[in-house]
Amino acid sequence: MQVAIVGAGIGGLVLAHGLRRRGIDAVVLERDTDLRRTVGHGMHLTDAAMTALQETMPADWIRRLHALAQDSGRGAGYAVRDHRGRLLAEDLPLDSPTGVATDRLTLRLLLTAGLGESLRLGAQVVGYEHRPGGRVAALMHDGNDREVDVLVAADGVGSSIARGLAARATSSPTALVGVAGRTQIRNLGPEARARFSTGATIVLGPGGYGLHGGQHRPLDQDVVATFTDRPLHAEPMYVWGAVMLDWVQTAALADASGNALQEALAAQLRDRAWTPGLVAMVEAADADSLTSFRFYAAPSYAAGIAPWAPGVVTALGDAVHAMPPTGGQGASTAIRDAHVLVGELADAAAGRSSIVAAVDRYEQQMREYASQVVATFRRPSTWTVAAQRGGRWLPSPRETSLASAAVTWAQRARPEPLSV
Repeated sequence: MQVAIVGAGIGGLVLAHGLRRRGIDAVVLERDTDLRRTVGHGMHLTDAAMTALQETMPADWIRRLHALAQDSGRGAGYAVRDHRGRLLAEDLPLDSPTGVATDRLTLRLLLTAGLGESLRLGAQVVGYEHRPGGRVAALMHDGNDREVDVLVAADGVGSSIARGLAARATSSPTALVGVAGRTQIRNLGPEARARFSTGATIVLGPGGYGLHGGQHRPLDQDVVATFTDRPLHAEPMYVWGAVMLDWVQTAALADASGNALQEALAAQLRDRAWTPGLVAMVEAADADSLTSFRFYAAPSYAAGIAPWAPGVVTALGDAVHAMPPTGGQGASTAIRDAHVLVGELADAAAGRSSIVAAVDRYEQQMREYASQVVATFRRPSTWTVAAQRGGRWLPSPRETSLASAAVTWAQRARPEPLSV
């Protein structure tokens, strides 16, 4: 069996490792040429994702992941401040205290180790075509098409392959836009350090603007040297994300990058009376680390995910079930996708089922758990939009502390409702 995976994201890389360990020929086709340009947003790998990794990846790889794990916010919990730096709440419990905390750049580079020629950078897939004998070809930009038995779209939100399968977009905008970045703590002044002194912080501001993130310790460079030839996160840093309503005043941010994005975001925060100590997190960031993106989400019901008949082309991760990063579960769910698909394709390779039946079983399982995760983590995005439009939300008991902090902020800031 030969499998082509379009996209070297977290899910695609885990799938490649898992298939190769089962003796299946797998290649990852990634259009980017430098994976170190990956935005370093923090992420949490759930217990389910860690179980999937333990059954997919070698034991030595798991040991390295644990050696590079972060403890961001675990001891102190979250602190919540308003845009002027005033403390609204502290020691809020983490929603997911178990599992492993890391960041996207570290995990992605760690997953490239050992793939060798199975990872093809600068390989742009422009479409696919069914071929005689039940095979499928990944159509390449350079004309060197690759014919395989199974094609997997793992290329994130807006995947043209997944859109072709569904005959529509597989996700829709959530009315929010985000900016993620990394800031070396040594570049922050005393006021900024005091505002972000806890392991993790959420900042709430008027006009739909918010900032969240956590401190990350330096990585063990001896471990880093086992999978990359350049230092990675050698100094303590703050990995953060800004969230705001996607409307006319923020539309330009979603299309900017680098220094232009940094200057535009800092200017917007200053214009909305954010205290300099908070704006400094953006101003002192590594400009090359800043990335902007709109938030998308798939339908939150199973029938709306992967709404196509099973075949030799399928999808995983954000390509098929995008979810807002406010939940921090996108990577964990993509890892679970890869784990399930590896098991089903291994059965097909061993002759215990057909490829189409294996893909069908994968998609049935994926629809069920992915729709549940999307439904759960659509809610924080809905709260943000509703609050800034003058609406209301009803928090569950576990969300009461954060909701109370938001109410305190609203009473102090009294933002004008916006029409979006």
